Amino acid sequence: MFAKACEKAMQYTHPLVQNIRTVDGDLQSQYGTYFFINKQGWAVTAAHVFNVMMKFQYDQKHIQEINQINEKNKAEGKPESAVMDPKWITHHSFWFGADPIRLSQVHLVSNADLAIFKLDNVPEAFLKETAVFGDVSKLRPGTSLCKLGYPFIANKPDFKDGNFVMKAGNIAPFPVDGIFTRMATDIIDQEKKIAIRYIETSTPGLLGQSGGPTFDINGIVYAIQSRTVHLPLGFTPKVNEGDKVTTAHQFMNVGNGIPVDILIQVLVDRKIPFETVNQDSDGSTYVIR
Repeated sequence: MFAKACEKAMQYTHPLVQNIRTVDGDLQSQYGTYFFINKQGWAVTAAHVFNVMMKFQYDQKHIQEINQINEKNKAEGKPESAVMDPKWITHHSFWFGADPIRLSQVHLVSNADLAIFKLDNVPEAFLKETAVFGDVSKLRPGTSLCKLGYPFIANKPDFKDGNFVMKAGNIAPFPVDGIFTRMATDIIDQEKKIAIRYIETSTPGLLGQSGGPTFDINGIVYAIQSRTVHLPLGFTPKVNEGDKVTTAHQFMNVGNGIPVDILIQVLVDRKIPFETVNQDSDGSTYVIR
């Protein structure tokens, strides 16, 4: 059902890998997903994907403060008294699916979990296809939707001469099909009564799929995968584990995506070009650029 749509989406959807090294020398790669929205190199992901970068910037300030304190103590003949958190990030890098690509601009809309960013040095092959947005107001419950991203990847980088070296591995996109169930709402500020809408799908978004597109069988994008919500089913069967009886709470895991109409508002405000579909009086659709 989604073969042609996935073939198209895989051309503009790519992994967003962040490599980190911490004070204790631990090395990690954290995976997210992004996709291109125009041929000028503008792309979209979930804002929380950039949390690692934000933590790196925060940790760098503290590392500098600790070094200054210890340098002062040393100059005064005192022992080094300030200690770093072993999990502060000392080194950080992005990888956007190809070595030459570099991040040049970022616009974070944290309340809507949206990140819009500009990439430079993008290979021509990455921009042959870009996302086309659908009309969220016409999305009906039961519509088949598919999420695409990069879960199930456990590669860890090496670190040599102050640089990350990514190991060769299979970084392959993974689609998850489902249906549109309903529009979900979450209050993000109780005092100001600010709410955010989500497109809910009957299947979860997987770790590594955050920021990826949610599209229909024609490849039209309706949402950006944001989070997975665990809905309690109300079933609590008893499970025997040796002599111990435990209660197993049952949940349904559903995906929540930021609707593209929210993204479109941000793109219009920032004068960033994109493509969307509209419906003519005869029922046919056409692309607006």
